[in-house]
Amino acid sequence: MRSIFKVFFLSLVVFLFSSLPLLSGQPDFNFNLEGKTIPRLNLIASPIIDDFLVNDDIGIHSQMSPAIGLDGSNNFVITWEDDRNGQYSDIYAQRYNYSGIPQGSNFIVNDDTANNYQSYPSITIDAPGNFVITWNDDRDGDPDIYAQRYNSSGDTVGSNYLVPNYQYAFFSQGSPAVAANSSYIYYTWVDNRRGNYDIYAKVVDWNWTEVEEDQDANLPNSFELYQNYPNPFNPATTIPFSLKVQGSTFKGPIPTTLKIYNIMGQLVKIVVDEEKAPGNYNIIWDGKDNSGKEVASGIYFYQLKTRDYPETKKMVLLR
Repeated sequence: MRSIFKVFFLSLVVFLFSSLPLLSGQPDFNFNLEGKTIPRLNLIASPIIDDFLVNDDIGIHSQMSPAIGLDGSNNFVITWEDDRNGQYSDIYAQRYNYSGIPQGSNFIVNDDTANNYQSYPSITIDAPGNFVITWNDDRDGDPDIYAQRYNSSGDTVGSNYLVPNYQYAFFSQGSPAVAANSSYIYYTWVDNRRGNYDIYAKVVDWNWTEVEEDQDANLPNSFELYQNYPNPFNPATTIPFSLKVQGSTFKGPIPTTLKIYNIMGQLVKIVVDEEKAPGNYNIIWDGKDNSGKEVASGIYFYQLKTRDYPETKKMVLLR
């Protein structure tokens, strides 16, 4: 009976003191009951570090979209969008130790010198203090995701680099986020490479700093239209073709059409009419015309056209 009463009394004391208003200036409470200490209740509710200004510019410029990362020793880095250099915003950051003392001054993260928008930064820090900042970047004419690595001393590792595979960089990417552990960096973003907005991601190790390391070695270096298969066919056939990468700095889509004609030269079906990234494609024609009707047996021609490359091949449909 006595033990039940003791449990009830302890619970009542904790409840009563945890219900007290948090009054600044009041002492913390510690309780000792029959040699047992009740957990300390902090009623001060004062900040560890009071409000402090992060950006060190003295102008009347706008700073927006802050993000913060914390390492294993409670040192932290704050990054944000900053228009102190004119109407086009840049990405800035500031390092602090665990006491909130600035380590150096504000520094710019993006390394392009043109008037382009950089915005919406995200940051991650591993336990030793190495960190990565990623952001939206318009330096290539459309929104892409760029990133920059730093070591635990705040020194840059490599230069700014494109996060998505470069052959998709002419599509819109946005809303980047990043996380990391001691082995890997995890990126994710919004991407419209498929025509609608999807969520894409990439996982790399800490040594990955150049976009060239992620290029697909199998990307074609020529435009090619290949023989369809099967041929003859019924009811459908696959038409393979390749769109080449135009140099190491290719940043634009390739207007591409693939059309089917009958033996009289009349247009039967537009199979492809859109801008496509460099790559290898396998397009299926279902043996139907533009109205959705099945076409008759016979000889047909399929023609691939890009800006500088027209090619036509023959195929046979046998119903």
